[in-house]
Amino acid sequence: MPSNRFRGIIEIELDKIRHLHFGLNALIALEETCGFPLEKIEGARKSPRLLRDLLWSGLVGEDPALTREDVGELVGVSELVNLWDAVTRALETAWGEARLARLRAAAGAAGEKAPVKPGAIEVRGHGKKRSN
Repeated sequence: MPSNRFRGIIEIELDKIRHLHFGLNALIALEETCGFPLEKIEGARKSPRLLRDLLWSGLVGEDPALTREDVGELVGVSELVNLWDAVTRALETAWGEARLARLRAAAGAAGEKAPVKPGAIEVRGHGKKRSN
């Protein structure tokens, strides 16, 4: 399956071709693994542990037997920058969808009209912005 940036699927090569995807279950696994809400991940300090946890949560849907330790063994230090970029691209797509869902849910709970599109999304540390 090639990369499909519209669905948030990014192809990466580790031990074999793998597919990063941050659907709802991956985002929940990420929150549980990191121990803090999704909103805090955006401003979190980049670290090898965070990268490993991000990669694991984006890959475990495709390979449920994969552990965080397995992911750590698959990643070489020379690949860190490229993998951060891949994770960022996958999250940018998923993040927009997740934020829109939260905004709609919050608006619905408050009895307001749900927004059609959230504002620009900035992935900190990368300086990239994306308008939905």
